[in-house]
Amino acid sequence: NKLCKSNVNRVYLSHKLQNKLVHMLEGNRNSKGYKISQWNCGSAYLENKMPELEAAILRIKPTIFCVSESNLRSSVDKNEVQILGYNLITSKTITNPSLEMSRVVVYLNKEV
Repeated sequence: NKLCKSNVNRVYLSHKLQNKLVHMLEGNRNSKGYKISQWNCGSAYLENKMPELEAAILRIKPTIFCVSESNLRSSVDKNEVQILGYNLITSKTITNPSLEMSRVVVYLNKEV
């Protein structure tokens, strides 16, 4: 009787059945995860590259979109460079009085 009680919670499934159960519970792994993209803005200011940036994000639909050499100045209204459905993250150098510019920005999908 003691042996039966200890084995009640143990379930033995074949490898194939385990995979099927995980697939039913978690879905297809290929459809999960994060899509990360990186784009180099070049020597231009970010606000001048917004049409290209928005087109890239619309086409790729990344979870995280990093923009290097973004050159986002602190004087620019953040609404000018905001993308619908994404949070804008800037580097701390934007508040540095001697720099007042974020050389890197990240657009993070709001669903994350």
